[in-house]
Amino acid sequence: MNTKLDKTDREILDILTQDGREAFTKISEKLSFSDTGVKKRLSKLNKDGILKVQGNLSLDALHFKACLILLEIRTNEDLNNIIKAYESCPYLFLTLELLGSFNLLIGFYGHNIEDLDKKIKYCGPRRMQGVLHSKLILISSFKIPQFLPLKIISENNFQKESLHICEKCQRYKLER
Repeated sequence: MNTKLDKTDREILDILTQDGREAFTKISEKLSFSDTGVKKRLSKLNKDGILKVQGNLSLDALHFKACLILLEIRTNEDLNNIIKAYESCPYLFLTLELLGSFNLLIGFYGHNIEDLDKKIKYCGPRRMQGVLHSKLILISSFKIPQFLPLKIISENNFQKESLHICEKCQRYKLER
């Protein structure tokens, strides 16, 4: 969908990128716009897939460790299979399709360096079908953005295994 943003939409989005919890009334006061108008515009932006208000977390503040894995994937089918295998992974914070010699980038996080190492060794994509080359980059700290949409696993959703691998994981099922 090709949605065009007008000046008011951009101003609303600018306010929300600074504080995603800003009240409708505050936004409407700042823009000299009605509460109802702000609500309608936000609803449309959400419906059109432009805006999603969510709680983002700081990996640095949580003292989590993260890495990026650059991958050169043989075919589009292999690339799509790898993306599908990780689509519900709670430790994945980024998936980007790229142009160039590396055509996929995946970002993983772990609770500490040992946890991250286990995830890369046992759950990482480097040995999956279609992977020609890979490059691992450890992240020392996040500068921009500092906050990411992380999936934090509660005790109810965590499969307690020696390797901390989730039974529901599509990637894990492929290895079995």
